[in-house]
Amino acid sequence: MVLLVDDEHNNLFIIGKFLENLGFEYQTANNGEEALSKCENSIFDLFLLDIQLPGMDGTECAKEIRELSNQNASAPIIALTAQIFREELNKYQYAGINDYLIKPFDPKELGDIIKKYYNPNNKKLSSGSNRSIFPRKYKLINLDYANRLAKGDRSFLVELLSTIAEDLPLYLTELENAWQKQQIGLVKKTAHKINSPLSNIGLNGLQSISYFENINPEEVSIQQAEEVIEDLRTTIEKVIKEISEELKS
Repeated sequence: MVLLVDDEHNNLFIIGKFLENLGFEYQTANNGEEALSKCENSIFDLFLLDIQLPGMDGTECAKEIRELSNQNASAPIIALTAQIFREELNKYQYAGINDYLIKPFDPKELGDIIKKYYNPNNKKLSSGSNRSIFPRKYKLINLDYANRLAKGDRSFLVELLSTIAEDLPLYLTELENAWQKQQIGLVKKTAHKINSPLSNIGLNGLQSISYFENINPEEVSIQQAEEVIEDLRTTIEKVIKEISEELKS
C-alpha cells in the first residue's frame, strides 16, 4: 500500500492513475497532518510525499513519519518536487527522505523509483510509454505529455483537462486574494500550485508564475504585480478556451 500525499487534486488524480496502472493500491492525503493521521491506523509500504504542502511541509512531515512508533517509520519516502537544489538534498537526507522525483514525471520514472525501493515478490511493474509523438494543435497548450499519460484513454484525457480547466480560475482567485492581503508566503505557494496543472499541458515555466514564486514585495510595485496578475489571467483564459476546443473535438 502506497500513501500519496499532495494538496493538488490534479496531481492526486494523475499519480493515482499511474499507481493503478502499475498495479499498486494506494491511499491519499491532502496535507501532512492528514498523512500522519492515516499512519496511526494503516501501515504503508512506501510514501510519495509532495514537498510544497500547506501548513506542515513535506520535509517536516517526513521527520514526523520517522518518529512514529510503528512500521511506517521505516518505510521508504519519495519526495515529489518541481525543482531541486543541492542544499535541499541535505535537508531531504536529514528529514529521512530516501529519494525524489521531479514533477512532472511519467509512469516509467515512477515505476522505476518504486521498483528501486519497493518490489514485493519481484512484482513486475508496467513501465508505461513515454515515446509517443503527438502533433501540436494549439498555440498555448501542448498535449503531448497529457496524451502520453492517457495512453489512448480518451476518458482519462477528458477528466484531466476538465479538472485543469476547473482548477485554474480558482487558483488564480486564491493568488489575487493572497496578494491583496499581502500574504506573500501564500502568494508563493499558490503560484507554485498553479504551475502544477499548467505543467501537465506544456506550460511550465511561465514568467508570470516565476514572478510570484520569487516575489519580493520590497522590490516590486503594486501596479507591476497587478499587471502580472492581469497577464496571467489573460493566459489562463486562453488556456481554458483551448482546453474547451479540445474537449469538443
